[in-house]
Amino acid sequence: RHRLIESGAAAPNTRETLVSAEFSSEWHSETTLAWTAQYALELGSEAQRDYESIALTAPLDRSLSRKQKAMEKARTRFGQVDQIGDATQKSESLFRQGELYRELASAIMASERPRDLNELELMQYDILIEEQAFPFEEEAIKLHDRNHRRLLEAGYDQWIGNSISTLATMFPGRYQRQLRWQSWPAEAESDS
Repeated sequence: RHRLIESGAAAPNTRETLVSAEFSSEWHSETTLAWTAQYALELGSEAQRDYESIALTAPLDRSLSRKQKAMEKARTRFGQVDQIGDATQKSESLFRQGELYRELASAIMASERPRDLNELELMQYDILIEEQAFPFEEEAIKLHDRNHRRLLEAGYDQWIGNSISTLATMFPGRYQRQLRWQSWPAEAESDS
């Protein structure tokens, strides 16, 4: 089955079938778990691309509902990777989950505004939109920070580095600091 998928000749839903079969089975090997984690990561990445392609247009509630359903599909796949993946796959999964939330916050802020609002109503609408986007941005920071904290257990990898870079952009006061080393003068020798 793995060779069939790797050859590219498999039907598009073969990966989904194999991931479902592995999670419903009581019998696993390290090899099948590694394949399943990779397939789940690929399926999650595809779902993430679909999610990112959904624009938030007026009326916001309909397009936001579609976007959130697509986001949940990607989150589910990345959650599967968290359960069975190796350290690098888990780092990538956490990074991608953080990006799902960050993209949603950004999409909400950039969403189409109703055209029939006067200037005051538009300002109020913008404040409401910011309030809606804030929890998603906070969740993105939390997930990227969780990935950053994996340095202790997993060591540095590309995905942890990407989370650190993202945190420096989202939360510069904490993560984008210039380090300065200060030397301390040698202690005076005692006259003993």
